[in-house]
Amino acid sequence: MFDEFMPRGIILFWSIIFNCARFENQRWVRARQGGLRGSNEAVGAFVDLTYWIGLALILTVMALSFFDFGWKQTAGLIGLTMVAGWIWAAIGAFIVTPLFLSVVGTMLVYVAAIPLLLQFSWFGLR
Repeated sequence: MFDEFMPRGIILFWSIIFNCARFENQRWVRARQGGLRGSNEAVGAFVDLTYWIGLALILTVMALSFFDFGWKQTAGLIGLTMVAGWIWAAIGAFIVTPLFLSVVGTMLVYVAAIPLLLQFSWFGLR
């Protein structure tokens, strides 16, 4: 019954990794908006730009998923990724050094985006 809503395993895996990384980047952006500043403005610009790039990439992934697999698997991908993100946020609340996770998450946005984006046909171009 729910099999038609289940996305491919590799896409689900990389989507969860990508979205957890985006979440950590969002924590860093929010901390920067709250007054956390470093001595290097280029790093701050990189963190803020990563937020917008991650947002554009997740919207692209949803469009690619909808094109390749239809609305049911895309809805399943969104739902399962959201649940995994909530679990990650709950676990992350107990971590003592969230800045370390934010740094790793910001870098992981780019690392996880590559294999995730390679799973799609790019609107029939691949």
